[in-house]
Amino acid sequence: RAGSFGRWRRGGVDMVLSSALADGRVEVRTDSGGRKLVALQRLRAGEIVLVAEPYAAVLDEAARNVRCDHTFATAGEAGGGSLLRCSISKVARYASREAQAAAWRSGYKEECAALVACAPRVPPPTVRLAARVLWRRRRERSLAPGSDAVYAEAACPKIGLGAGYDAVDALVDHWGALSDDEKAHCAQAAVAALAFVDARLTGKGIDERSAVDDMESTGSMDGTSHADDVPYANRTGATNDHPHETHLAVAKLIAKMSHNCHTICDDELNPVGLGLYPPAATMNHSCVPNCCVTFKGKTLYVRCLSDCESGTELTIAYVELCAPRETRRNELKKHYKFDLDDGGVEDVKKDTVAHSVAH
Repeated sequence: RAGSFGRWRRGGVDMVLSSALADGRVEVRTDSGGRKLVALQRLRAGEIVLVAEPYAAVLDEAARNVRCDHTFATAGEAGGGSLLRCSISKVARYASREAQAAAWRSGYKEECAALVACAPRVPPPTVRLAARVLWRRRRERSLAPGSDAVYAEAACPKIGLGAGYDAVDALVDHWGALSDDEKAHCAQAAVAALAFVDARLTGKGIDERSAVDDMESTGSMDGTSHADDVPYANRTGATNDHPHETHLAVAKLIAKMSHNCHTICDDELNPVGLGLYPPAATMNHSCVPNCCVTFKGKTLYVRCLSDCESGTELTIAYVELCAPRETRRNELKKHYKFDLDDGGVEDVKKDTVAHSVAH
């Protein structure tokens, strides 16, 4: 068993501490290749080695009408009956009154007002997820310094990602590797997310070009502009003036999400949403992985596929392994900004053997 969970609430923030990270079985290490998750003791095939709750998660458009917005469970999974719809926003649905109350405490209060402002349209999942990250960061900032009522999945000293938004901020954005079109896409989503966060996104939406124009008006999108030093409030009248909420900072947050989010799937591996899990985001890709990721609701589980000795790096697959190597290589370069062939000759040999066995 991976360990028990401790759950509590303080200052309106629901907390889940994963003891699977705190019991000395795995840790995050950093070397010249970046961060990686490493086993600290022998792990057996089938064993759960990591359990994590998301910093933020959102249902996709197809699932939000048939799943609870807070637990991600269907009505059947929640015990039958029908889902309760939010009477104000008419968007979110809940498995129970308790789930609805918990969602309200953990951020849906702000999102509900934002959804009403932009009705009848609903922002895409990426924009809503970025907004949920920013709302959570704002709630954490309102707490007393040093408070433990923040995101604690990465709070174990051995993990090294920090607590609260620091765990998200530690993730890589690969901004310098993005094309101008990719940066423009992130910029557009950033403007929409910031407008949504402050309930200024209306049902008319945002002009496709205005996001890029607004971003470029504060400087270039190459990460070297002065936009990082200009508070969002100074340009838009918003009340929150933290540097994490400039257009450029949020565009980089969108980039981090695109490289580090996990697609949340049901028991049949059908996608239902997106979640940001900083501890799991430290796991690297392998075409011969020793671990796999599954979900129960929005809780993430990492399970060993094979026995792993102490000191072994724990890896997962980012892409479909049955695809030809060149297809996987192209997908990884496009979405994760690394070249599969950089692993060397031995990795190619292992991949070739594994792929031939799979077929």
